[in-house]
Order: sequence, then C-alpha cells, then structure tokens
Amino acid sequence: ASPPATPSPGAPGAATYLVIKNLAGPDQLLSARAPVSGRVVLARRGTGPLGPGSTLSALAIPARSTTSLSPLGADIVLIAPGALQVGATVPVTLTFRRAGRVTVDFTVTPPGTP
Repeated sequence: ASPPATPSPGAPGAATYLVIKNLAGPDQLLSARAPVSGRVVLARRGTGPLGPGSTLSALAIPARSTTSLSPLGADIVLIAPGALQVGATVPVTLTFRRAGRVTVDFTVTPPGTP
C-alpha cells in the first residue's frame, strides 16, 4: 500500500507520512521533490526547541532503524500542490546523503484520514 498524502484543510500544503526502514549505516534525508508541488519541505511539528511547523535542512536517519514521518513529529509537506484528487497517486523523490534517490508513490487521502 502507498503511504498517504493528505491535503490540509484551509492550508496551502499537503502533508505526507511514511515509515523509512534503514537496514544499513546512518544516513540523512536531505530533500524531497514532487511534480505536483512548487516546493517540498521537511518539517517538524509539535512542541520543542524547534517549535511547531519548523522547517528542517535534513533529517537524521539512524543506522539499522525505523523512522516514522507523521503528524506528531517530522514529515514532508508539499507546498501549494494544486488540486489533489482523493485516490490519486503522487510520486515523491526522496534524496538521502548515502542511499541516493528513492521515489515513493503516495496515495492522496481526504484530510483527517490515514
């Protein structure tokens, strides 16, 4: 199953959530790109030293671990993605420092649904 891409109601972006399974050494997620978006950012939500909605220049991916991108922590946000049709697939290319580029297909879901 594809990870979800959910347009935020009243917001100029759509959040994407996924689980990154790293079977090798430490890595960093450096960027993401999508053909439906003017810009894609790595963001951290919630409270803490970076504050809510802070953008990240990179996201550490620990060695031999699973990293979840979710609404409760770090995620990828498609800025001004245009009209997204529920059920459509959006390819997002993730760029890692060591692993290189990996393209993931996200399925668009209604706001507030997984």
